[in-house]
Amino acid sequence: MGEGGGAGGQGYDTYGAEKQRADSNAASIDNLLGRKPSVIPSHLTRVLYVPRHGSSPSHLPLYDVSGEFSRAVGDTLIGSSLFTTKLAMMKTPSGEGRDAEVRYLVDIETRPAADGEELVARIQKRALGDVDGEVTMTFPLEMEYDTFKLRRPSADRQASIDVLASYPIPGTKVRGRGTVRHPYYSFLTPGDSTRMQWQTHPSAHGPLRRTLVRTSPVEAAGDLPRDEDTEAIFHHIWNGAAPVSRGQSEGFLLLPDGLDGELELLYIGSLMGLLCQERRLGGGDGKRSKKGVRDDGTGPGAKKLFTRMFRRR
Repeated sequence: MGEGGGAGGQGYDTYGAEKQRADSNAASIDNLLGRKPSVIPSHLTRVLYVPRHGSSPSHLPLYDVSGEFSRAVGDTLIGSSLFTTKLAMMKTPSGEGRDAEVRYLVDIETRPAADGEELVARIQKRALGDVDGEVTMTFPLEMEYDTFKLRRPSADRQASIDVLASYPIPGTKVRGRGTVRHPYYSFLTPGDSTRMQWQTHPSAHGPLRRTLVRTSPVEAAGDLPRDEDTEAIFHHIWNGAAPVSRGQSEGFLLLPDGLDGELELLYIGSLMGLLCQERRLGGGDGKRSKKGVRDDGTGPGAKKLFTRMFRRR
């Protein structure tokens, strides 16, 4: 018994030492890459799994995996190499809610439009009797400006929200692919007209994270978001290729608990448009515009974009 216990204790010690060494090596890699891993904002407690998809017609369930996600990542810092590895190893659900609860259904299709084709994603909340529990994202695949729309039906009107792209930070040079651009997507929430923006910070957060932030016009481009201003985080699952080079999207969406249902639909709809644009920038969804707003914030679309974003309502 004594020898067995000693051997077991030694085994645990060896495992602990190896784990500590692996964690240290991962932290060293993050430091060399200039990453700034951080604690997941404490209010983002709900997690939806967005299965792998492209722009071909598909019926996409979004699963609630809050418990599984928490158990898989524990207190690992988001943005770290270890966090990325744990997400890649996490078992993900499949099927119509047999191994996880389906919260939303997303129907994706392409259809003819005035200027070519457009991608349409209809997001529906899976709740009986919730007539207003849906939003439609429409993304033109041939366009002058990198803009898409969110439409939400209601009892008295068809609400339409423009989601506008800008490129406030420089692109990243990738060997064999040239410069990869990093679009920010902004929209105004109905009612209080809060300005929301999907941001990417490839140097500090790595290439896989997208952060939805409440912003103001006075913020400098590239400022890292504060936890209290963070409304949602989407983290791609790493599969050996950068998100913009693989033509498909897959990952986890972190959301606040108790979020207003209308806002949650808008957050999900805007994310679907952002993912569509990332695939297009990687050559997966047809042509991409050579007009619009350049990386430095100038270009034919810049004046129109900022006039629309900050006009008084």
